[in-house]
Amino acid sequence: MLKSVDMGKHWTVMSNGIFDTRIKSMGIVDEKGDHVYVAVPGGIYETTDAAETWTLVNNSHRFGTCYSFKNGTILGEEYIFASCDIGIINIPVKGGEWNVIPPGGWGRAGYLTVSDSLENTSVLGGCLGGHVFIGTVINTTAANWTSFTDRPCTMLALNPNNKDHFIYTKPPLTYQSTDGGKTYESLNHSNIFHCGIDRVGNLYTAAMGGAFISRDCGPGPNMKRPCSWQGLYDKRVQRRTNRTTVRGAHDYQRISLDFGGSVSFSSDQGLFIKTKDDNLELIKANGNLSNNIALKASISEGDGPGKNYIVTAVWDWAPLASWDSGAHWPSWQTADDGASGTCIGEGGGSYGMGKSNHMLLMHHHNILASTRGGKNLSRFVVPHGATVFGPTYSMLPGTQTAEPNGAVYAPLFMGGMPWDTVADKIFACNGTEFVADIGLHTNYSCIATVDIGTTYGWYPGVNYAVWRGDSDKHCHICKIPGNSTNWELKNETGVFSFVKQQAKADRDIKKMMDLLDSDGDGRIDDHDLVASMSKPDNSFAEEDPDDPDDGDDDDGEDYCDSDEECSDIDGGKDEDDSTGILIGSTLYMSSDIPKSTGGKEWIIKNFNYGQGMNWTWTPIPDHMAGTNAFTTDPTNASTIYGIAPNCISRSYDQGDTWLPCWNASDGSFKGPFSGLVIKDSKTMIAMRSGAVPLRTKDGGNTWHELESCSIISTFSMGALYSWSGKTLALLGHGGSQSPSHPHAGFVWRSTDDGDTWTDETGDLVTMAVGAAQWYEEKLYLNTMGQGILYKTFEW
Repeated sequence: MLKSVDMGKHWTVMSNGIFDTRIKSMGIVDEKGDHVYVAVPGGIYETTDAAETWTLVNNSHRFGTCYSFKNGTILGEEYIFASCDIGIINIPVKGGEWNVIPPGGWGRAGYLTVSDSLENTSVLGGCLGGHVFIGTVINTTAANWTSFTDRPCTMLALNPNNKDHFIYTKPPLTYQSTDGGKTYESLNHSNIFHCGIDRVGNLYTAAMGGAFISRDCGPGPNMKRPCSWQGLYDKRVQRRTNRTTVRGAHDYQRISLDFGGSVSFSSDQGLFIKTKDDNLELIKANGNLSNNIALKASISEGDGPGKNYIVTAVWDWAPLASWDSGAHWPSWQTADDGASGTCIGEGGGSYGMGKSNHMLLMHHHNILASTRGGKNLSRFVVPHGATVFGPTYSMLPGTQTAEPNGAVYAPLFMGGMPWDTVADKIFACNGTEFVADIGLHTNYSCIATVDIGTTYGWYPGVNYAVWRGDSDKHCHICKIPGNSTNWELKNETGVFSFVKQQAKADRDIKKMMDLLDSDGDGRIDDHDLVASMSKPDNSFAEEDPDDPDDGDDDDGEDYCDSDEECSDIDGGKDEDDSTGILIGSTLYMSSDIPKSTGGKEWIIKNFNYGQGMNWTWTPIPDHMAGTNAFTTDPTNASTIYGIAPNCISRSYDQGDTWLPCWNASDGSFKGPFSGLVIKDSKTMIAMRSGAVPLRTKDGGNTWHELESCSIISTFSMGALYSWSGKTLALLGHGGSQSPSHPHAGFVWRSTDDGDTWTDETGDLVTMAVGAAQWYEEKLYLNTMGQGILYKTFEW
C-alpha cells in the first residue's frame, strides 16, 4: 500500500499491519481519507488513521476476495459496498456489521458500479457471469436483480446520476442503453476493456490501446450520433536526447471515478489523472513511485562504479534498462544503446554473469545476448513454439568475481523437432545429393544445428542429415529426391540418420519466415533479427527533436503494442492475473512456466556467452522428468547439475548424458527438490518444497537437515551464495503474521553456511521476492511491488 499527499509527486509505503500485500482493491470511506478499506486475497484490512496502521477485519476470510469498493446508500443511510466472491458485502459508513447481498461470484470482470439516482437506495451493476446484471438494493441482504442474459459483457458502468443509462464493453465493441436495458446501441468504439461514467455524464474507456473520453455520447442535450471519442495522452521527454513523445499511455488496469473530483487511470506505466478541465493531457502522478513488478534483473560492470548497467524484465511491461546504476531508466534510445530488448514483451528474465558485461535476456522463445551489459543486444529465436528461461553459466577457474568461461545452459521446453531419428542406419548421399559437411558434432548437436539451419532457411531443400559417429563424428547434410519412405537406408553401427518430416517442417519454416524474414530473401539472418527487435509505430506518437529537456519522465520509449510480444510467434494473450512464483531463488510469473511439457524437456546450450545462433540442445532423459533448472559448481566447470522435483542428476559432458539420480550413501538425500545452491565442490545446499533444506559438506556423500530453517520449512524459499561463498542469502515468503514476521516476504543472511541466520528483511513489505544476483558486496532483489532493491553485505 502506497500513499501520496502531494498529487503523486512523492509516495510512501504504508503497509504496517498488512501481512499479505497483494492488494486487490481499495475504498476510501470518509472525505478526509483517514478511513480506508483494502482487500487482499481472502481478507480485508481497515485503517482509521490514514494508513499509519492496518487491522485485519474479523472473519473477513468468509467473503473470499473482494474486487472493488463503492460508496452507496441503503434505506437512506450511507453504506460501503464491495463486490466479493461471496456476494455484495456492505457495512454502514458509521460502523456496524457486515452483511451480504447475494448472489456471489463477483470476480475481476464483476467490478461493481453504482448509481445513486434514487432518493433512498443505490442501484448496483456489473458483468456477473459474463452478462449485464443490474439490481436495486432492497436492504442489507437483498436486491432486486435483473439479468440480461442476451447481453454478454466484460465491464459495465452505470451513470451515477441516471440508473437507466449504462454502457458496457464486450471487446471489440462498446454498447449503451439509455432506457434501463430495453434498447441498445453500438457506440462504434473499439480497443476497449474497462469503462466508466462520471458525475457530469462523460463516458470513459481504457484498455491496452489507451484511455478515451466521450462528452457527447450519453442521453440529454448536446449529444450527437455518431458520438466522438478522444484519446487521453501522456507527454514524455527523453533526458538524454530531448526527444519528445506524445502518446496514449496504455495497458490500463482500472478506471477510478470520483478521484478527488476527477477520474484516474491505473496503468502498467503508472497512475494518470484527468485534469478537471477539457485538457486531454493526463497528469502523471508517478513521482518517486517504484511499485513495479521487477521480475529478474541483471547487473553488469558497465562503465564502472555508479554506472553499472542494470536490465530487468518487468510485468506487465517490456524490459527496462538503466546505464547509471538505477538512477535513471532510459532503456534503449540511442545508436550506442543498440537494438531494444522490448521485443520479448512482458515477463521473462534478465541474467548477468558475474562482474562481466556478458548478459542474457530470455522470454518464451527469445534469447537476447549482449557483451556490453545490455547494450547492442542480438536476438535468437528458438523454433517450434519453445520456452526457455533460467540460464546458468560456467565460471573461469579461480575467479573471485564469478567471471564466465563462455558456457551457458538453460532448460528448454519445446515440441518435437520435425525430424525422425534412425540409429545405426545410413543413406549414402553422393554427388549432387550431398550439400555440406558442417563440422565436428555430437549426434545431438548435429540435429539441433541442422534443425536451426533448415528452419532459418540457411539450408534450403535439405531433408536428410547424418552424424558419422562411426568415423570422424562430423555432421553431413543432403538433399535426397523422392519420398523418404522409398529411401534405402543401410546398416552402419554408430551413425545416426535424421529424416525430415516434410509437412511439419514446411509449416514451421513458413511461420518463422512470415514473422522474421524482413527482406523476403527466404532466410533469417542477423539483420532480420535486428529488424524484428525495432519498436512498432504508435498512432499517438508525435516527435519534436527540438523540444527542450523539461525534466519530464525519463522513461524508455520502447514498448510493445501487444500484451505479450512485439513479434508474437506463439500468439499473445493477456495474463494480468498471473502470479509470482519462485524457481530456485528467481522470481517468475506463473504464466511464463510451461504447464505441461509432454515429455519434451531439453537442455539448451551455447559456448560463446549466449551470443549468436550457434545454440544446440539435448533431450533430458526420462529419469529427470520435470527438470526446470540447471546449476554449475563455481569451483569446477566440468559438472552440470539438473534439478527436478524428484531427482538431482549430474552431467560431465556438457549435458549430453546424465548419471542416475543422486543418492547419498546413507539414504539421506530425499526431495521434493526446488533448487541446488553450491558454494564449492564440497559444500552444497539442496532446497526442498515443504521441508527444511539439506546440506552436504562432503560433496554429496551425506546430507543433513538444516534445523536452523525449521520455523520456515513450509515457506516458499530460495537461496544463493555471494561470489566468494562467505555469505548465504535465503529469501522467499510464507507463514502467518507475528511481531517478528509482519509481512509474508523475508530475507535472511548467514555467514556459516546456514547454521545461524540474521533477519535482514527490514522494510521489505512485498509478498513476492526473488534474487536478482550478487554484484560484488551488493545483493540485488527483484520484487512484485517494490521494484529492485539492494543491500550491502560481506561478499
